Amino acid sequence: MIKKVLSIVAVSAAVVCFSCCSGDGGKVSNNGIFGELPAVADDYNQKCIDLLNNLQNSESKEEALKQLMIQSKQLDSMATVNFKAVIDTWADKTFPTEVAEGVPFKIISDFKYNPDRSKDDRLYFRAEIERTAKTGMGEGEYRLNHARVMFVDKDGNPLCTTNETLMYTLEEDWRKSSEPGSKSEVFTDIVFSKWNAEWLSKAAKFYIADSETDFYKLAKDTTKNAEKAYKQYIKDLGQQLTDKFK
Repeated sequence: MIKKVLSIVAVSAAVVCFSCCSGDGGKVSNNGIFGELPAVADDYNQKCIDLLNNLQNSESKEEALKQLMIQSKQLDSMATVNFKAVIDTWADKTFPTEVAEGVPFKIISDFKYNPDRSKDDRLYFRAEIERTAKTGMGEGEYRLNHARVMFVDKDGNPLCTTNETLMYTLEEDWRKSSEPGSKSEVFTDIVFSKWNAEWLSKAAKFYIADSETDFYKLAKDTTKNAEKAYKQYIKDLGQQLTDKFK
């Protein structure tokens, strides 16, 4: 039973703690485009880690399970309040957005928080773009699925990537949807956690890049490796507690 509960709580709480996954090991600040949210996520996840580590000192499996359920519920409630307090300030906020050279888009409207698509800790953002060249699979045409969203810092250095990039035409006539001048809406999503909190706290803008460039691949690989280490940490932490109460 406790193994099942630990698995659910650990994943849902995004429990992870290791400085190597936070860029250069610096602190999470409130100076980026997301304000206090990365720090809020970082603090929440750290408290979840502390909880699971403290449960190692429980006298019995029953006591560990009881405290896990009580305290994790309290942490979730507190996090919900703190997350909402920040996100509620984003109603009219636009986030700086830039398109990389070589990607045939120009920004019509910067990314904004999209509450309709967002759920729990997965936050979606929406922007609008206009094509400056034809997109498609033909020779010389830009492949739309190469356009991906990532983040850069104030100096333009790559930080991390978002989870997915989705594009939907805004043209009434779909036959014109790939032509120069046609408009599309762009959606992308982020999960704020401890492993990416420092990067997101340094984010200066959303950056629509080409997924085939080394610039994007660097951010993608960094993101992928950090998330992989995060999942392993969760697995190891849960296994330690499970082994103690076999």
